[in-house]
Amino acid sequence: MRWSEQAVTAAQQRMAGKPVAPKRSKYRAERIRWQDQAFDSKHELKRWQEFEQQRALGAIRAVVRQVSMPLPGTRRRIRIDFLIIENDGRQRWFDAKGFETAVSKLKRDQVREGYGIIVELC
Repeated sequence: MRWSEQAVTAAQQRMAGKPVAPKRSKYRAERIRWQDQAFDSKHELKRWQEFEQQRALGAIRAVVRQVSMPLPGTRRRIRIDFLIIENDGRQRWFDAKGFETAVSKLKRDQVREGYGIIVELC
């Protein structure tokens, strides 16, 4: 394993008891807390607020966050950001993404083929 200069500096700081700056996320999303809940990004928080407003107005029955399920045919799991229960009982699945990646598309395709669930981007 090759160490980057930043990794060496961070390791030295940890050993010396100095605070280390948190590692940036892969896509530069900032985790945020709102009403004692943690959100992976500001975009996800905004979508949650929109869904909660729809629920409060009676446009949808319920919204559930961070639903985890196994990926068909693997030992891995997928975490889908939102499950929306419509007033008529239908379920809609949403993933809050800033942009689509090849990996997220592959996982969504696996879920569609294995469970018949269509995960929409929001």
